[in-house]
Amino acid sequence: MTNQNLAPCQAMVSIEDGEPLAAQIQHHIDRLPNGELKQATVGLKRHLDAVSTLLALHVRELDERALPTLDHRISTTGWLKLHCQMSTTEASGTVKTARALAHMPTV
Repeated sequence: MTNQNLAPCQAMVSIEDGEPLAAQIQHHIDRLPNGELKQATVGLKRHLDAVSTLLALHVRELDERALPTLDHRISTTGWLKLHCQMSTTEASGTVKTARALAHMPTV
C-alpha cells in the first residue's frame, strides 16, 4: 500500500480545536469521494488485519513465556481481560488464535 492510499486514513486522525474526534472523522468520511471512501475502507481493513496479527504474535509470546501465570497467577485469557479490557469471549478467542499461529500457513 502506498502513502497515497493511506492519505485518507491519516487525515482522519488529526485533531482540530475543540471538535470531538468522532465528529471530525465523520465529517472527513462524509466529504470523501466514492472511490476514495472505498480505497480508505480497504486500507483500514488491511491495517486492522496487520495490527490483529501483531497482537496475536505478542499474545503467543506472552503465553509461551507464561508471564501472566508467573507475574499474576492468572491465565493468559484472564490477563488479557484485566489488562486489555477484553471480554471473556474476545480474550479467549485471541489466545486460541495466538496458540494456533504455529499451525497456520504463512502468507
